[in-house]
Amino acid sequence: MKISSFFNVFKANFITKKYIYLFFSYFITGVCLVLFNFLLVNIFSEYEFGLFATLYAMCMVFSQITHAGTPSLILNKFGIGTLNDSGFLESLKKFLIINTSIISCFFIFIIPFTQKDISFNYFLMFLPLILIQSLFELVITKFQVNNKFSQLSFFNMVPNLSRLFLLISFYLLSSSKSFISFLQLYMLVNLVLLYFMIRKQNLSLKFFTEIRSLSIYLRNYFKFFLYLLP
Repeated sequence: MKISSFFNVFKANFITKKYIYLFFSYFITGVCLVLFNFLLVNIFSEYEFGLFATLYAMCMVFSQITHAGTPSLILNKFGIGTLNDSGFLESLKKFLIINTSIISCFFIFIIPFTQKDISFNYFLMFLPLILIQSLFELVITKFQVNNKFSQLSFFNMVPNLSRLFLLISFYLLSSSKSFISFLQLYMLVNLVLLYFMIRKQNLSLKFFTEIRSLSIYLRNYFKFFLYLLP
């Protein structure tokens, strides 16, 4: 392939408004993450930074278990034209809410007993991060399916920008530099983000009040879980 042909193909596929939006979105997100960790390690002690990094990594793992790979399933079904099959999206929503409840209970009531050096309160303060991250990937997938890349780019930056702004504000305005105080504010920011995500997606928990037979819901839950397996 000639160099001119290569550049023509590159220009046609990458020098577009969508790609430019996404490029700067992920670039800014990456910069925010680097700055956040740089400030974090310079504000708090080695133990506190290590504790934050440990809990953050655990949250990333549990967030993947929470959504159970459903973003990839959604994109796959969208690609073959079966996303709007009768009952699929409703079943998916119920599965995700039940799975989120199970994983959340496991994270805050089981895992702390295996980590004697980490207080239960730390797990409680990091729980919103699991919920945000799992919902975040689903929202990003929804924007992809609906071809709304400008909104996707903006939405992609918001969580990390918010957390970086929180840390900078905490560093400049707080005199005590208390790690617990920062985590409380960190949890509050994540809860606010979670609220707006749920509100934006019109999610509802009212189906919990409609449960008449727990065994039926659990049976359907495991049936859908097995459906997700390759």
